[in-house]
Amino acid sequence: MDPGDTPDGYRSIGFVAPLSSGEAVVAVPMLEAARRGAARAAGERGLRVAVVELDDEREPDRAAELVRRLAADPEVIGVVGPKNSGCARAAIPVARRAELPLLLPAATADDLCQLGEGWAFRLCATDSATATAAAALCRRLGVGRLAVIPDTTPYGIGLADGVRRAATAVGLEVTARLDGAGAAFHAMGEVEQAEAIRAARAAGFSGVLLGAEGGPGAALPALAGPAAEGAFQLYAGAPVAGPPAAGAPVAGPRAVGAPVLGATAVGAPVAGAPVAGSGTVYAAEAEDAARLLVEAAATAAGARGFASPPSRRAIRNALAATHLEGGASGLIAFTVEGERRHATVSVWRVRSGASVPAGPIDGRT
Repeated sequence: MDPGDTPDGYRSIGFVAPLSSGEAVVAVPMLEAARRGAARAAGERGLRVAVVELDDEREPDRAAELVRRLAADPEVIGVVGPKNSGCARAAIPVARRAELPLLLPAATADDLCQLGEGWAFRLCATDSATATAAAALCRRLGVGRLAVIPDTTPYGIGLADGVRRAATAVGLEVTARLDGAGAAFHAMGEVEQAEAIRAARAAGFSGVLLGAEGGPGAALPALAGPAAEGAFQLYAGAPVAGPPAAGAPVAGPRAVGAPVLGATAVGAPVAGAPVAGSGTVYAAEAEDAARLLVEAAATAAGARGFASPPSRRAIRNALAATHLEGGASGLIAFTVEGERRHATVSVWRVRSGASVPAGPIDGRT
């Protein structure tokens, strides 16, 4: 379905992500989760909502154009995405000028909500939070010298800068080379990181591998193969086990025991059951993003329902006032800037070809 093709009586949510690139392994489950969230909220409200999926091919200019097209359709109530930070950075000014709400399930660059000036809402943690967690993890592991290796994407460059600053602040020696390093942090997406991990191991690097592509059902272990065994991966999304069974009550996050990393602490356990179900990275955030848009639109529409398109500014105001305790990713509320309150970063590890909660972390791990 394209913008402008919304069936009569429906309102639309745009979903913008790289659906045809190597990142489809993450983006497609996020799309399915967004559909699930929209359908659930619409069903509860007696409304009809369609999800319009658009492939940005991981190209910022294309992402901006797709959001421009969505903004031109009066039936569109908001957008879930773009998924990647570079695409989000290009699209947010377009959405802001058009007064179209954007909900970001997975874009982590620090400046995105600031760029949105009240029109962008983030459901995951930021690169700064991940960088601080990475430095704390290295200290726990006894790492003295850390190689920080980015790719050329805005995401990788920004995350690497943050990791360097955070590592230096806690007394680590930072280098750009693997030689002599006790650990390597690859600041890049799962596809590029898989290649980098294989190359590092092939070159004889035997130190600790770190990155930020962990989480439930993470694609990195399968993409990297045996070379990734034992790697630590941070995750800026909620550590949840996947969607609840049909009809099951939801009472906050479905925790999986992954250590949650705060500004200075690593390894505080999250109580709950082991990882199970069909959860994949940032799927819970995508589900919640679509649900929030439907509920905000319903609040904005009031008693008249969707007889006419609700005001996008009223939708934005309803999103800003969100306090949702039963989200797929847990409690959701936003700061004035649109950042998620109490967003967490958890630590995962590749074990037997799968991404699992890392458990207690110390220098003997």
